[in-house]
Amino acid sequence: MARRMHEGDIAMVIIVILLAALLLFSFSWGFGHMGGMMFFGPVFMILILVLIVWLIISLAQGGRK
Repeated sequence: MARRMHEGDIAMVIIVILLAALLLFSFSWGFGHMGGMMFFGPVFMILILVLIVWLIISLAQGGRK
C-alpha cells in the first residue's frame, strides 16, 4: 500500500512544512508586536492551503500511475 516517495514528493513536503512554519511564525510574531502581518497572515494561509491541496492531488495522481 505504501509506495516509495520520489525526490519531487519529498521536496514538496519540505516546502509545505516550511511554509506552515512561516505562517505560524508570522502569526505569533506579527500579531503580537507589529500588526503589519495582519495583511500577510491570510495571504500565507491561502498560499499554504493551495499548496497542500496541490500536494495531495499530485500524490494521489502519482499513486495511480
